[in-house]
Amino acid sequence: MSTFLSRFGAHVTLVQSADRLLDREAPRVGALVATQLTEGGVDVRTGRHAVSARRGGEDTVVTLDDGTQVRVDVIVVGAGRRPRTGGLGAETAGVILDERGAVGVDASCRAAEGVWAIGDVTGIMPFTHVGMYQARVAAATLLGQSRTANYEGIPRVVFGDPEIAAVGLTADAARAAGHQVLTAELDLAESIARPWTYEKDPRGTLGAGLATPGDGGAGDGEVAFDPGGVDHVQGGILRSDRDQGRGVVGVGGFGYRQRHQHRRQPLTRFHPRQFPLPRG
Repeated sequence: MSTFLSRFGAHVTLVQSADRLLDREAPRVGALVATQLTEGGVDVRTGRHAVSARRGGEDTVVTLDDGTQVRVDVIVVGAGRRPRTGGLGAETAGVILDERGAVGVDASCRAAEGVWAIGDVTGIMPFTHVGMYQARVAAATLLGQSRTANYEGIPRVVFGDPEIAAVGLTADAARAAGHQVLTAELDLAESIARPWTYEKDPRGTLGAGLATPGDGGAGDGEVAFDPGGVDHVQGGILRSDRDQGRGVVGVGGFGYRQRHQHRRQPLTRFHPRQFPLPRG
């Protein structure tokens, strides 16, 4: 939204209560986003809260917790989402709701005896593709098949410009889980030619990590991506599905614009001997 309004000529101030943007992702991702927004004319203020707002003539004056003031025409508040399960009588059916109202489900998306739940109402990664995946799991279970959901290889995306997409654990989360982690970052505009077919000044970054449990060596691995921000994570999804003990920690694509997304291209695989992962 900030990019959209800024490119239409509005002066945008983005106030983020967390210390960095996209704080659920790796810090590097938030730093890349902040740089792009700032270069695009957006005033980015992280670690700040709005404490008051008042009318000041024809404008609205917002005071932040550091004492600074921002004079604006319109305030857009991102308040997040929560499941709308109030008043449905879920408890009478034995369904358990958490503090945010999300329906608790098991690995087969069963919420209670004879009750299944799928999609945003479960509070598990509120994406359309997750809801569709849960629907297939629930339908298979209803038909008597044994099927469970696994969310480790589910991609996540921010539809901005550039697009931001990721799959798997962040490197910090993998280390916290006791894994050894190897990471690498690839500047797409400097490494491959395709970004130059879409922009005069292309930008794009691909980050990848490999993890192994305990003290074992991670060995070789592959990173696969398709030009276009969202498609960058496809190879990571394939690898996390294929490798159980040694999977991709996270593949993040901070991509360039793809103006012809209907033209799907084959996956391009890069072996680590071409782009060596630093060890240690």
